[in-house]
Amino acid sequence: MRLSIRVELVLILLLVLVKNALFAQLPTIVTSNVSGGTACAGATIPVSFVTSNLTTTNRLFIVQLSNAAGVFTNLTSIGTGTRSPIQVTLPASTLGGDYRLRVITDTTGVSYTPSAVFMMLKPPTAFLSGDTSINVGGTAQLSIAFTGNGPWTYTFTNTNTATTSLNPLKGLVQPTVSTTYTLQSVTNICGPGTVSGSARVPVFPRLTRDVTATRWCAGAAV
Repeated sequence: MRLSIRVELVLILLLVLVKNALFAQLPTIVTSNVSGGTACAGATIPVSFVTSNLTTTNRLFIVQLSNAAGVFTNLTSIGTGTRSPIQVTLPASTLGGDYRLRVITDTTGVSYTPSAVFMMLKPPTAFLSGDTSINVGGTAQLSIAFTGNGPWTYTFTNTNTATTSLNPLKGLVQPTVSTTYTLQSVTNICGPGTVSGSARVPVFPRLTRDVTATRWCAGAAV
């Protein structure tokens, strides 16, 4: 009876040791986190990773981008390399959201640990509108609609520059002559973006009537 118990204990111990040994030898790839926890769509960034129990000689590594919920379904492969780090360009068309990166390799039986979630930021665009006509001394309202992450710094063609977090941004202008307003540039945390649109404001002079006083005599023909 005691011998049987001892044999069972030895077998259990051996199974535990074998399981631990197999687990300890499981090949793994751990992807490092994105610096700062944010990245801009269209930007080129380094993706670092660490391997364990994996031969890296003549091995191809693939960088995958998760979906906007940080899940690796409908994923996108964005770069390959043979060593860490791998330089990749984040797709410019990527929507804003919370993403992860994962480095995989061209073999089976590997455990993968993706990066922590990072926020995908978008470069800016700015569209100017507000065509209207005014009389001299009147005002016109212009509107700038932005996309991408704020705040935005914008410059008109007359070099007037300002920064705002309002979207859309509305403001009044009071030109004294007919003027067409356009944007020269827009930037945000991701750098320069694209501008479009314009606002044409014709300015009309005020009409005045010159009335000359005339004396009339009672009974005179008019």
